[in-house]
Amino acid sequence: MAWQTSRHVRKESRHMFHRLASVYEDSRFVEQVANAYPHLPLTANLRCGAWYTPPSLTTLVSYFKSTDGHTHQWAFSLKRPNLHLVHPLLASGGCIIVDSTTRGKSMPDALSKTVPVWCAVLNRASWTRYGTATGSGEESMQAQQCWRRLDTYPGMVGASEREQIEEKVDAWTRTFLESDLDVPRLDRPLRPFFITQETTLPLPDLFADDCDGDAGQVYTPILLVSASKHIVDSFHPVRPEQLTTDSDLGAEEEQPRIYVQGAGDDHENWAQGLTPTLFWRHRDLLLSAAKEHLPRLVAELVRQEGAEQWFQPQRHLAAPANSGAKEMTGTHKGFEEIGRTGICLLVSKGSKTNDETGAEDEGRFGLVVYCSAALDIDGHDVSPDRSTVPVIPPGETLSQSPPQPGDAGSSKRRRIHLDLRPGKRGAAMLIARAPSLLSSALSCLPDRPVLLRGTSYDHVSSCAVLLLSLLYADDSRNFLSDPAARIRQAESVTKQTTQHRVQWLVSSLPHAAPSRTYLLRINDYLISPRYRHSACKST
Repeated sequence: MAWQTSRHVRKESRHMFHRLASVYEDSRFVEQVANAYPHLPLTANLRCGAWYTPPSLTTLVSYFKSTDGHTHQWAFSLKRPNLHLVHPLLASGGCIIVDSTTRGKSMPDALSKTVPVWCAVLNRASWTRYGTATGSGEESMQAQQCWRRLDTYPGMVGASEREQIEEKVDAWTRTFLESDLDVPRLDRPLRPFFITQETTLPLPDLFADDCDGDAGQVYTPILLVSASKHIVDSFHPVRPEQLTTDSDLGAEEEQPRIYVQGAGDDHENWAQGLTPTLFWRHRDLLLSAAKEHLPRLVAELVRQEGAEQWFQPQRHLAAPANSGAKEMTGTHKGFEEIGRTGICLLVSKGSKTNDETGAEDEGRFGLVVYCSAALDIDGHDVSPDRSTVPVIPPGETLSQSPPQPGDAGSSKRRRIHLDLRPGKRGAAMLIARAPSLLSSALSCLPDRPVLLRGTSYDHVSSCAVLLLSLLYADDSRNFLSDPAARIRQAESVTKQTTQHRVQWLVSSLPHAAPSRTYLLRINDYLISPRYRHSACKST
């Protein structure tokens, strides 16, 4: 057949018709792993992994980057520490992390190296700070070796590369211990296990004690699942029977489909606005559509529902007995406060910024700031009505005194909109509006807290919180009530101060890590002579 020729197959492999079919085929393998270990929380490593993990089976998301595992670029990221995974995996006795990679590799670097480095650093940091779970100071050499070992994927990482990574782990551990991140106390060392479609399940030695005979010493397993088949040099068709879903696929099931390894990767180049959320919600409809009709169907779904969150886990795991927790889930619908500063952040599900906290909840705050100019998939503004949420222009202050609930017009004075666009433009707009934001927030703090609201995966709201915490919070995460102390704080901000405040932020909201573009703007505003005087005046 014509589609079997190499050039035509490569061109066809970029079509979403083949991509979605391949994603679904691989997701069935992920379900097999999840069913083999139902007590372990299934974790999608964003963003590729979300295509392969049905939301109904997924409890958590992670943010391990393959770039942190690239050869000679190995790193333990303080900006992406993924500490939100620790409590659920300790309570469950482990976790499953899913990702994929394109052809030529059997496992993505995020799983073969980045996560193993993460496990090794957390193990050594916990051992250094706390010792073992018993707190004994006479741990055996064998036990110490368990806490210090580095396990990388032998199918991809050679002995030389592993040794080079090993040489850096102690330095990464020291950096972690010296950071403002909370070092988790582990009762057992984390150990990665690598799973591909060639792996026999269940793993025979998953919970075995192989720590040099040290009785009672076991691991907390971290199952690293590479979802896709390993295709070395060619593509192959997907059989129609492999695509049968809960509904009848109809006549279109006979259309030849090409299997694409790592089909969920680089979705910007093929998905045309489709998200994992929409794919899993309309899976049967999408897989049964004819190839020529699929792009139009996707466009219609995106137009109707594209403002939804890109991916949201839906599975709630019951906490094990004696864990002290009621349930575990990756969903967080509340706001996060930075220490005891009164500075709070709420990241909403979609592009609509008013979907989770109503007026009755906002009443607890002295000020609610809508940071983003929320846009739907067509670029239309879907942010709150400006008649009730005024836009705060550069250089103006909302109010010089905290509003009282009974005051006339207090609702207008308690809610403002910064109208910030995403990307570089939004970073520049944030700096232009910074004096207004700072003065308005200071008019409420510390008597009444301030809530900053943004949308998923934007950076403007987290950077606004970062700016407030840099000027109005001390190193113990308390509000600086003394004006003179705030001035000294503003005059002493450095890039290291910014890094520590980012660590505060990502400890609670791992997806809120600001981009480098925004951090450069923040540092420029607080450190450069051009802006520093303005920043000090805002304190």
